[in-house]
Amino acid sequence: MKKSLVFIIMFSYFLISCKDNQLEKKEQVLKTTNEEIIFIEPKKIQSYKKLEEFLKTSIYKVEEIDFTGDKIPDFICKGKPNSNRQGIEYWINSDFKIIRQDSYYLDGFTHRRFANLDKDIEPEIFETEGDEDWIGYTFYDLNLETGKKKVLLYFNPIINDNNNNYWVNPENKVNIRTRNNNSEIELFCSLKTPILNEEDEDLPKNQQYIPVIYFQGQHNSNIIKQNIDNNEWLSLNKIINLTKK
Repeated sequence: MKKSLVFIIMFSYFLISCKDNQLEKKEQVLKTTNEEIIFIEPKKIQSYKKLEEFLKTSIYKVEEIDFTGDKIPDFICKGKPNSNRQGIEYWINSDFKIIRQDSYYLDGFTHRRFANLDKDIEPEIFETEGDEDWIGYTFYDLNLETGKKKVLLYFNPIINDNNNNYWVNPENKVNIRTRNNNSEIELFCSLKTPILNEEDEDLPKNQQYIPVIYFQGQHNSNIIKQNIDNNEWLSLNKIINLTKK
């Protein structure tokens, strides 16, 4: 009788343990399949004397951001602009090697966020660029060997809140809607949408149309009245391939 009672207790413990393990595995699956990609914002830094000595020029502004993917902060430096409000922007890695340099202008604005959306270690660049008459949203990739930026995708960033769609503005705190599908990052998107596609001149040369990419977070713009249909989960590479000419 005593042996039977011990067996029942041990068997019951085994069943509970198995159930707990199954629940734990289920929770892990839920966590991985609903992974959220967090944008990394460049951090403004105030002390850049060492960078000025390295560049041998006066600096207007410095941002700190890991753009190489090695988890060590790199630098984006803007040299002091001239009388035409134009200057040189330098991308400098943590080893103080100039990866890229290009002109920038104080007229208009450029806002960057960084996130790794594919399987390599380097983050992609989400860039919002424009002026009082125009604004554009782009995913870029930076070639660390050549210093050249490659356009990956022009797109429309949208937040859906309570079944209403809103534009993502540069000042909004947002993250991109993603999921992890068998170790592949997928973005929630709509490939064909009427937004900004009324005229041929609105389209970039290398894309058939501008897809919608969904974000989540703050919004403060007017409701977009056009319907956005055919929403789906796709990897960034698939979106690029399906929208290109």
